[in-house]
Amino acid sequence: MLRVTERYEPLRLYAQSRRIWTGAALTAVLCALLPFIGAFLVPVPSEGADGGVALVPAWRILAVAVAFGPVLSCHSPFGEMEAATGRNWRRTQAGVLTVNATVCALLFTATCWVLFGGSLAVLVLRGILGWLGISLLAGRLLSWKLAWVGPLAVLPLMIFWGFEQSGFRWWEFTARPIDDLRAWMLTTGLAAAGVAAYAASSWRWRALVSLLRGVRRPPAEAHRDPARDEELVPVERSSRLEGTGSHRRE
Repeated sequence: MLRVTERYEPLRLYAQSRRIWTGAALTAVLCALLPFIGAFLVPVPSEGADGGVALVPAWRILAVAVAFGPVLSCHSPFGEMEAATGRNWRRTQAGVLTVNATVCALLFTATCWVLFGGSLAVLVLRGILGWLGISLLAGRLLSWKLAWVGPLAVLPLMIFWGFEQSGFRWWEFTARPIDDLRAWMLTTGLAAAGVAAYAASSWRWRALVSLLRGVRRPPAEAHRDPARDEELVPVERSSRLEGTGSHRRE
């Protein structure tokens, strides 16, 4: 029977090898700033807004950092060597990521609930779920230390094209009403895609990429020229005859 210290040894080693609480510390700082800048309206370019400028509340922008902060803890200083350590190490990583993301989401959502009310807190939680899925996808595609690239690249696009004169477009999941079904379906799909990308092991991910490359790239046989093949046949036959003649002369 394992002792308590031996049972939690993988967690201790995992915590020592990286800054696992960076996301929680970042969320705590953002929660402390919410009473002062959370309701501040940030002017940003927008195609559908009057004058080409939309006023975006700061809490929508801060929620992005709450989502990608926990994903940064998946970055390993050991690189590909850590992928060969077995299931226990991967379970430890998944457990730390789950706890980290849950704590950050609940802490930020609860702070918004106290400051701005329950309806806005639901919008914040839905936005965090969507940004978390995008962060996981970016981390798997680029690297875990670059998980922030995906959300910060998508956010300006959503703000710029996500608004029209009749209101927010259906795919602007951070600003649609709380009872909008399509926004919830999109958020759930992003979160599920991110979890699926994270759950895929390195060799399965490489196999999928190789498969996609094979589908996009046509086989070499499709580019063969029949006329060229007919030209090569006499050359091959002549080379064989020359080889036979030289062998006989020897």
